[in-house]
Amino acid sequence: MGKGAVRHVSARVPWHDSGWNGRICLDPQGNSSCLALNRIAENREDSEEAANSGKDVTELDRLPPCIVERGSFLSPRATALPITLDYSKYSDTHRHILTGTIPVPPFGGVLTPYRWMLREHAWGIAKDYGIEASETQEPSSSEDPDFIVNSPWVQDCDNQRALLEAFSNAFSEDDSLVFFYAKQTPLIDGAAQQIVAVTKLSKVQNVQEYPYEGGSSAGRRRSMMWERPFQHTLRPDPDNPGEWFGGVVLPYHQILAKAAADEAIDPSLYAAIVPAETHDQFRYGSEHVTHGSAITALQAVRAALEKTAALMPGPWERYIAWIDSELSKLWTMQGPTPGLGSALSCIDSNFNGTLFAHALAAELDDGVDPWPVIDAIFEGNHDVPEGAPKPTTTQKKRWAYYRDSEPTKFALMRLLACFELTKEQAQAAFTNSDAAAVLANPYLLFEESRDEEVPINLLTIDRGLFPADAGQTKPIFPDTLEIDLDEPDHPLRLRAVVCLFPNWRSGRY
Repeated sequence: MGKGAVRHVSARVPWHDSGWNGRICLDPQGNSSCLALNRIAENREDSEEAANSGKDVTELDRLPPCIVERGSFLSPRATALPITLDYSKYSDTHRHILTGTIPVPPFGGVLTPYRWMLREHAWGIAKDYGIEASETQEPSSSEDPDFIVNSPWVQDCDNQRALLEAFSNAFSEDDSLVFFYAKQTPLIDGAAQQIVAVTKLSKVQNVQEYPYEGGSSAGRRRSMMWERPFQHTLRPDPDNPGEWFGGVVLPYHQILAKAAADEAIDPSLYAAIVPAETHDQFRYGSEHVTHGSAITALQAVRAALEKTAALMPGPWERYIAWIDSELSKLWTMQGPTPGLGSALSCIDSNFNGTLFAHALAAELDDGVDPWPVIDAIFEGNHDVPEGAPKPTTTQKKRWAYYRDSEPTKFALMRLLACFELTKEQAQAAFTNSDAAAVLANPYLLFEESRDEEVPINLLTIDRGLFPADAGQTKPIFPDTLEIDLDEPDHPLRLRAVVCLFPNWRSGRY
């Protein structure tokens, strides 16, 4: 797989008062932050956990609900995780589906891509990535109970398997990062998603189908266990307790301890908050994280560590060096056209630019300019990448029309590929923007969409124009650009920053 097609992964975890070490919290009842996760809020047994505080979960008769939520991702011990399909407890259609067991490896957990299993998202995902999953395979007959037919979740086992496999196929055990984040921690009052650790993905295991009563599901409802075991590269430093190799664990517990002893310390200042730009990729339990979002998230972690270094001693220099190394790799993997798929959809809304770009990235070396190859494909002079949609005759004519007769719009489409936009954002910009104005000042993409339901983030544009890594493979910008990319304080950039202030429109800035 070409690294441009690689994705990273976010993995939500509950707060744990002693560091996700595979033991019951030392003060379970005092940990209200983990209740932000519904599964824990509904199933936590306070008296039972209080009686077993500090114990290794592998010694218990019943695992606490935090384990399925990756609450032991830093444990050096393997765990056998029982998974029961809720329907089997009350639905005659599912009673034959037995509890399965998932082997959770040490220094790992399970990935559960809930968004991919939601029907409102699943069919769009399947279309974008060419996944053999279809709404027509879902239960719809009178033989199935209404709660299954009308469920928000994908029900057909083959659909589930196809979506789950496609989710993990985007990962590379050599290149993918894992971002562990908590929905709530004691550092900040209220809900604010915070990155608690970042590392590399080292092993992804298979998903399993549930076992069935009698050993066969012939003629009966089938289902997949959605949880996929994985391991990461974080390992404890044997010479320095509390320190880690192979990634970064944010020192939130140490910061809370210092804040408890000194009320002048505000622990919220040292939290790596999930950047707003990346918010949708840090939801639904486990989700793909793009190169651009990974860059932004890593920069947030780096900034938190820099602040921590001024507060207390620690391995921060080594952690920051690890982050900088990964950032350099990310800039290279992102390549010159991080928004290529979305931009290509501007030629024709029926053209699957996402699938085309994904297939093309798998065949091109990092940093290669894809436009000559794309033009040759649309001209019929180059083979279509394996797995990519073949441009239709009409789409080829539209490509040639924009290229030859609407060069400004064609240049806008190429500019949009320089930024990590969604398909909807790119199509809206292509349709509604003043192409010549945006080609002169791409920050207009942010300025003119900031009041829309899904605005283009300032950082999305800024990351493309002013990358933190000067050695990255830079996008190919038009000659009409009015921004001097050697001037980080260029007036057009500063104007865009000013637009972030709430009083911009009234002139009180």
